Amino acid sequence: MIAEGVATRFDPEELTFMKNVPRDEHGNIRLAEVPLGDMLKQRVTAELSSLGLKTTIIAKDIGYELRCNPPISYDREYTRYLGYSAVKFLVGGGTGAMIMLEDGLCHPIKFADLIDPATGKTRIRIVDTNADDYHMARRYMIRLEKEDLEGESLKKLAATTKLSPEEFKKRFCIAVG
Repeated sequence: MIAEGVATRFDPEELTFMKNVPRDEHGNIRLAEVPLGDMLKQRVTAELSSLGLKTTIIAKDIGYELRCNPPISYDREYTRYLGYSAVKFLVGGGTGAMIMLEDGLCHPIKFADLIDPATGKTRIRIVDTNADDYHMARRYMIRLEKEDLEGESLKKLAATTKLSPEEFKKRFCIAVG
């Protein structure tokens, strides 16, 4: 699974077709308009082919299906808190903000506070890597770890990709956080 925001990391020179992609009022590419799945499918297929690996990849945008699943109890509680707090904020005369639930408390975040004055774009929000929800989400991910680039793990991964351990490490060290 790949988040659509990865499209912002592509080299603009490589994405000449994106010159015609609709943009928002801040000049940001409307990510929903980028054929990200097809682009990644082509790149990954080519990379795997260069390693002598054949595979079938299907590009599938599952956002709609995920959003249409029946809500679970967390969804109901979360949206109830946000809705209640949003109405309370508006009735109290508030405007120009979104409501955030943090540590069991709802509070407004002014849209103006989300904008980086230097760029005029939304600030990048840093994830708290010590939070429980981060650790839970990360446990469900499959990713390279530092120890994968050493010893027997490195040898096995390199053999799978038909690269030498040195080539594998050089090629994939950027993926290790």
